[in-house]
Amino acid sequence: MSAPAAATCYRHPSKSAAARCRRCGKPICRECVIQTADGWFCGMECAEGAAQFQRLVATATPRAGRVFSARRFFAGLAIAAGLWAIFGAIMWARYGIGNPARMLRWLVGMLGALFEWLGHSLGLG
Repeated sequence: MSAPAAATCYRHPSKSAAARCRRCGKPICRECVIQTADGWFCGMECAEGAAQFQRLVATATPRAGRVFSARRFFAGLAIAAGLWAIFGAIMWARYGIGNPARMLRWLVGMLGALFEWLGHSLGLG
């Protein structure tokens, strides 16, 4: 058991503390210590509270949400690749490979129109 040399027991102020309660941190002397498998405590309330917490931790699920799914990941990746291919085909059919500046101007114009439409649809503009 260890505690700072200057600390005194919260129940017995004339005795120096030998430890601190693992749950609440109060300094306790050797007479007040309740030792369990979970550590040293100042009383049964703290010891039982720590034991209850340990039981909750032991039975808790590691993550309460969606679990990673490789199937969903690769399906999303395939959809994104398909959309990218469609976009590339449209750009190539419309402008060919030789004029990237014109393609970029068209793309910026389409994005501007999309954002303008979204702004009006959402009532922002």
